[in-house]
Amino acid sequence: MLLPFVPNNLSAQSSDNPFELLHRMGVKPGAPTVDSAVLSNPFDLLVRPSANALLVAAEKAKPAKKRREWTLPKFDFKSNLTPAAILQRLNFGVTTFILLTLAFFMTLLRGTIIKVFQAFANENAFNQIFREREGRGVGVYAVLYLSFLINLGFFIFYLLHDLQVDFGMGHLTQLGICVGGVIAGFGLKHLVLGLIGLIFPVGREVSRYNFIMLVFGAALGLLLGPINILLAYGSPEWHKIFIWGTIGVIGLVYAFRSVRSLWLAGRIFASHLFHFLLYICTVEIAPVLTVVKLIFNQQ
Repeated sequence: MLLPFVPNNLSAQSSDNPFELLHRMGVKPGAPTVDSAVLSNPFDLLVRPSANALLVAAEKAKPAKKRREWTLPKFDFKSNLTPAAILQRLNFGVTTFILLTLAFFMTLLRGTIIKVFQAFANENAFNQIFREREGRGVGVYAVLYLSFLINLGFFIFYLLHDLQVDFGMGHLTQLGICVGGVIAGFGLKHLVLGLIGLIFPVGREVSRYNFIMLVFGAALGLLLGPINILLAYGSPEWHKIFIWGTIGVIGLVYAFRSVRSLWLAGRIFASHLFHFLLYICTVEIAPVLTVVKLIFNQQ
């Protein structure tokens, strides 16, 4: 009974046997025609693609990435802005700088600002601050003084613009000349004073005079900041009032500072009259007259 059953049962097995391997059936892996049931055999290692082949096929199926080309940005240095547009941008930049510095000073240096105005109005307060800073450097007073120099440069720029004085170099260059000229002029003045203090026996008086300039300049710089904002965005009809009113205030402050400084120069004035007058004419008066003459020659 088994002999006829076994051959019939084996012959009933079709090619759907999942355990049948191709190489035992005489089929090569690269044959052009292979039964679909054989190709679906999960146990046939010769037909199923390898892991590397799957990875290669997956890479080929991915869309090609576009290569990003990096190029340097192109800057157009030949701006087509009109002078009015350039002046408007300068006004915005000047106003932003002034507002930021004022916010910084009023937030972090409020105590120093109070001392500055006390020293400005009272001689005893000035002496106290000078003794506190003597031998330790000027510190934050130099920052306030630098702000004054920059604001004075802004004011001179708006003064020249109101007087229609043009150097023929554009608004930005003219603003840089005004600010740089003020910083260079006052820096040269302090350098000359330092040399005088080293050469002549007036070192303490020169130190006090330098500190007076810092205190008065810091107080005046806090006034010039809002004035410059009014000149930048104020009505043109009020420009004359703002400019000449500010010049009058600067003149009064300068005269008050000169009177305060004469108390320091009492000993020098009595014993070195010629050298004192020589300094006044060379360092104090001559530079101011030279700048005024240059401004009016440009009109």
